Amino acid sequence: MILHLLIDDKFADYAIKQFSEIDNNSHFVLVSGSTRPVLKYIKQKNKVQIVKSDSEEYTDFLNTINMYSAIISHGLFYSWQEKVILSASKKVKIAWVFWGGEIYGRDNLRKSFFAPKTRLLYWGKKVKYLLKGSVNKNKTFFVDYHLYKRIDYCLTDEHEEFKFVKKYTDTIMKELWYNYYSIEETLGELQNSTVKGNNILVGNSCSLEGNHLEVFSILNKFDLTDRKIIVPLNYGDNWLQKILLKKGTKLFAEKFFPLIDFLERDVYNEYLTTCNVVVMNHYRPQAQGNIITSLWLGAKVYLSNKSIAYNYFKRLGICFFSIEDDLISNNKFALESLSADKVEHNRRILMSEYGRDNMQAKIRKIVEELN
Repeated sequence: MILHLLIDDKFADYAIKQFSEIDNNSHFVLVSGSTRPVLKYIKQKNKVQIVKSDSEEYTDFLNTINMYSAIISHGLFYSWQEKVILSASKKVKIAWVFWGGEIYGRDNLRKSFFAPKTRLLYWGKKVKYLLKGSVNKNKTFFVDYHLYKRIDYCLTDEHEEFKFVKKYTDTIMKELWYNYYSIEETLGELQNSTVKGNNILVGNSCSLEGNHLEVFSILNKFDLTDRKIIVPLNYGDNWLQKILLKKGTKLFAEKFFPLIDFLERDVYNEYLTTCNVVVMNHYRPQAQGNIITSLWLGAKVYLSNKSIAYNYFKRLGICFFSIEDDLISNNKFALESLSADKVEHNRRILMSEYGRDNMQAKIRKIVEELN
């Protein structure tokens, strides 16, 4: 029997559905500070056992950990996840679905994912913060570094990312391929759609990791007649949003089109279909759903050649482009749409990698390995 440690997140329902279809003995648990927490994302509540932390039930739960053949921790952000893992005997296999922030969010690494202009913003904010003598009450929890030695398997869909994590944690953990949703689920109604506009999408959120300022500087050198620069800023850091709004408006005036309010998925997807060029200047893997969707729709996608994702998509054989080498003003083809044959080429690869049949085969392999 496999125990899944869940977080109330949009990925949880996908995991419940995926593993329930393959493994009838999967057990899903969420530890909460309340006996009846208001779950924002998990809809399949009847399949999840909610255990109140610091309760007799929680103590009993920890005492039964060794009955499981394996534990899969979906993300690794909470002290209760760490405690559950450390309560298991060595015979219980430990698997970790890597979300990114557990490693990339650590301060000693995070700075390395900022481009020069963005790094100045980071240090400027840091200095102001220190001068005010503020205390960061919302500091992210990171599990003890030594906990990674206890993990047997790292689950991710990017081999290049796994190699980075394994090297950083200095462990002998093994790799298992996993993703929360298939290409069919990612696309939904967009599966038969294609790009029908010439706008430019920049980034996926209001975070420093998007390195927006560098992209703004590059695009400012292009003729952007009849184009909009669509920039999702509707979640992330409020202080950064103010800076990006001011800078974007100054450079592009009415061509600058920030998304600052919450959007339903179908509304956001409509914006994606208007963008024949997508620029994701992340150095760390991020915005995977946006990238895959944009590639499927036929957008010309630009990634930084400094990113792990760049090497991943290159290995797959996907047709995409380098921000540093190709998104330059003297490249007269830089903002042109991708040709139909290249769009079809990308679709074949994405379906092969992320299609429902392949996903189920990969999940079956995980279950067999952990049982």
